[in-house]
Amino acid sequence: MKRIVVWFTGRGRCYDASLNGSPYTVARLAAAIMSIRGIIFVLTTCQAIVAYSIGPSSAAEVVCLDKFDSDYQMPTEPDRRAKVLELFPSGRLPEKHTCRTALIKGPIVLGDQAKLYDLVRQNHPFLDRVLLWSSGGLVEEALNMGRLIRKGLIKTEAPFNVSGGPDGSLSHPNDNKICSGTICHCADACFFIWASGIERSGNALGIQRPTMTSTSFASLPPDRASVPYRQLMLNIVGYLRDIEIPQRFIDLMSETSSRDMHWVSYEDADSMSVAPSMADWMAATCGAMSAAERYDWLSIGAKINLRERVTQQESSLYEHLEKKNFSIDSCKRDKVDKARHFVKVD
Repeated sequence: MKRIVVWFTGRGRCYDASLNGSPYTVARLAAAIMSIRGIIFVLTTCQAIVAYSIGPSSAAEVVCLDKFDSDYQMPTEPDRRAKVLELFPSGRLPEKHTCRTALIKGPIVLGDQAKLYDLVRQNHPFLDRVLLWSSGGLVEEALNMGRLIRKGLIKTEAPFNVSGGPDGSLSHPNDNKICSGTICHCADACFFIWASGIERSGNALGIQRPTMTSTSFASLPPDRASVPYRQLMLNIVGYLRDIEIPQRFIDLMSETSSRDMHWVSYEDADSMSVAPSMADWMAATCGAMSAAERYDWLSIGAKINLRERVTQQESSLYEHLEKKNFSIDSCKRDKVDKARHFVKVD
């Protein structure tokens, strides 16, 4: 889809910025320009074009959202050089405009894996997180994109929804809102990309059995398409097991008709927030909160955010757990950042 920007001038014209401001006169949209009905029609048409332009495009956009501000230089002094190499074991340093956070937005189509590969290769090992806003698309392409994300030890983030369902909200690292509402989610093939993250956040997630139209063999007649479809389902199951998605979600995907969508609850999304092997690998060095500590930290934090009364004991416990969580997260971040330097994505 060609991206356009449209605004109403108040003089009966809609302007398309991508066409150097060439006007669409109201006469071409409605003959009754001077009537109230004509004015309403023009405003409605312009609003529809704006909504059309800002929604997900006909092919996924793979773009960088957050970059380093300046070049890092390798010191010449041995002591300082050793300290830098401790942080960056490969000796590769981030440059100005090296990407730290990326966004995949829109339907997944053939060629999107190549876009993601170029972005990962150019910014590895510094690309840390990929945000996702997509209602699905080509399943095989999504699986390949997911394998690349897992290989690069990259985190994934879907839109958030407090109550569950398709109405999510996703924001830029600098708090600029990317999307919100009923189209702001990660569903169908997008779920396979989200699941590949070494850490996964967000919960506006939709799961369903892939439709035949979301495959590369959609144009085949039913009798010929059934065999590759069954093989694709086996590949999907194997992929989800490899990235340690619990079996109950694999079964849920298989049991949910391609005409329906199962929206993941907050609790279920949280249960998939990190693969067990990754959690054990991180905890071996950094430690981890117990289930009871995590429950206390989240529940007291919720009371504080809602400005409910907390006891002195709860306040002290929350402060202790907040410091512990910060220490664990800092350790995990450093461990993952260093590990990426030993991974090749080429």
